[in-house]
Amino acid sequence: MQNFLEEFQAEGVEVIGASADSFLAHKKWFEDGVTFSSPITHPVIADTSHEFCKGFGVLREDLGVAYRAMVLVDTEGTIRMHSVSDLGVGRSPEEMLRMTQAYVSGGLCPANWNKGEAFAG
Repeated sequence: MQNFLEEFQAEGVEVIGASADSFLAHKKWFEDGVTFSSPITHPVIADTSHEFCKGFGVLREDLGVAYRAMVLVDTEGTIRMHSVSDLGVGRSPEEMLRMTQAYVSGGLCPANWNKGEAFAG
């Protein structure tokens, strides 16, 4: 899997992960070489109190786990994009990067727009 961290940073975006699991669970996953095939290069919050997950409305309380979500928050704290998937569906860093680039471009971006393409209208 491609590491997108530098591409996000080039857009002025900081990447932060969050999980309802503990620091020890994260440590085990990050080191096992199976759960994550590439090194984790960004900070990951261990949200064991579930306050972060509740705040974004992604906690499945009956299981104590969070749905799979990606959230783009601007410098003013406004959510500009969010995507939430069920537990068995992974996220796409590539799509999140594309959406981020569209947002920071300042233009009117049509569906499936990619950085460098013409704006709509």
